[in-house]
Amino acid sequence: MNVAFTMGAANNADGLAAAISAFNDKTSTTGVTAKLNVAGDGITLTNAAGNDILISNRSAATSVITVGAQAGIAGSAGAAPLSPVPT
Repeated sequence: MNVAFTMGAANNADGLAAAISAFNDKTSTTGVTAKLNVAGDGITLTNAAGNDILISNRSAATSVITVGAQAGIAGSAGAAPLSPVPT
């Protein structure tokens, strides 16, 4: 499943709105919902069924995706940068 979006200039509600909408537009297919995190500077993805959420960056740009740990999940030790996946 592809979820494509362009980030805004800032990591705030306005800058992340397109990404949140893009994820939520696919909720009926993926089961994944997106919302602005508590700090207002990131996105929290949730799968109500508890399924894993796998993310890869297929952008031509050399962007970095940072995935933070969620409290209470075994094996989560903190944020870890992911390398873009080549297309």
